[in-house]
Amino acid sequence: MKKLKTLSHITLLLFIAAVNLTYSQSDYNLVQDFKARYNEIEDLIKTAESLDECLQLSNEITAMRYSFEEHKTLLDKSLYPMDFNASFTNLSGMLEIRKRDFLHITQLQAEVDTLKERFAVLDKANISLIERINILEKDQIKNSKTIASLQQLTAQLKANIKQRDMLIVEVADSLFAGHVNHPFTLNDAEKMSLAQKVQYHNLFYNMEKTIDDHIQFLKISTIKPQDVADMKKEYNGFIMMWEKVGEKLADIYLVKKEKAERIEKINNKFAEWDTTLNNVMWAAVNKSFEEKNISLPEYNNGEEFANSVTDFINHQIEKANAADVEEVEETYYTFTDSVWNSKIEKEWVPILIENNMLTKADKDSIVSRLTVWKAQIIGDEFEWWVYAVGVLILIGIVMVSSNIFRKRASES
Repeated sequence: MKKLKTLSHITLLLFIAAVNLTYSQSDYNLVQDFKARYNEIEDLIKTAESLDECLQLSNEITAMRYSFEEHKTLLDKSLYPMDFNASFTNLSGMLEIRKRDFLHITQLQAEVDTLKERFAVLDKANISLIERINILEKDQIKNSKTIASLQQLTAQLKANIKQRDMLIVEVADSLFAGHVNHPFTLNDAEKMSLAQKVQYHNLFYNMEKTIDDHIQFLKISTIKPQDVADMKKEYNGFIMMWEKVGEKLADIYLVKKEKAERIEKINNKFAEWDTTLNNVMWAAVNKSFEEKNISLPEYNNGEEFANSVTDFINHQIEKANAADVEEVEETYYTFTDSVWNSKIEKEWVPILIENNMLTKADKDSIVSRLTVWKAQIIGDEFEWWVYAVGVLILIGIVMVSSNIFRKRASES
């Protein structure tokens, strides 16, 4: 009997232990379910793509709270360092921030629509201006009216491009204010928010279109030194802005191949812009020589330019000993007075040096050879004048002597 009692007691203990274990497992599963649902809603908040989704998630949070309300005491103990109420306060706070993002985006969209209209107007105007300029440029004979029209259209195109530049800078400033100089890597929420703004503003297309307009303007316009100086400043300002912005964009789109390729495409367009600007600048420099029938070997950078000019001067120095003196002198004075002194050294060289397209050493090497050329020309002129003066003096002596002899002859 005693043994039976003991066995019953053990059975009861085992039953109680089994019940406790079942309840423990049930509590554990409930806490894990809560955590899983919490994490799921948290992720949905982060990836919400509209205000409607946010409103739906608000209902999800309310429903979750209601379904777990009766287990609040258990969850308060199990969710340390948070508790039941703090968990829902946190979710609601995250959701409010996300809703504000979309409210801001709605406001931003209105601003973007206005900007898009302004971009569209400028794009349409620029296309029309470029077509009209191309038609006028193809005219073989340009009268004063045609030239005036070209100048007017070019000036308007330049003004439109400048206005478009200002819009791009305005957009970039609004997008990246607070991010460009951010010392830390952007978090996921910042990346997502910034990526949406970039998409809304159509930033990639507008950057590409602006660069294309600059390149097209360079190809169809007659460039003056001051124009190039202004264009270089515009390019340098844009590339500095893009380098800052592009760094953040690369961070945002690191794993998105299509967007990364778009960024690389814009980088290549900047390189094309720079190359075109440099080529146009050197072509304008060479035009100053060609207008005076001075033909120089081709050049595309400062070193080649210096070599080309010094080779021409050296050839003229060698030629001076064998060629017609008048021809050599005419070439010298045309080169120095009509081209180098009045245009190249005065107008172009400062801009070239300022933009690191020509070194002071390159300029000095040209000036040094010009000094040698000048010495030869001036020396030849001096020798000719000495010879002429000598002949005149000799003639004078003969005439004076002849008069003296006549006078003596008449006296005797």
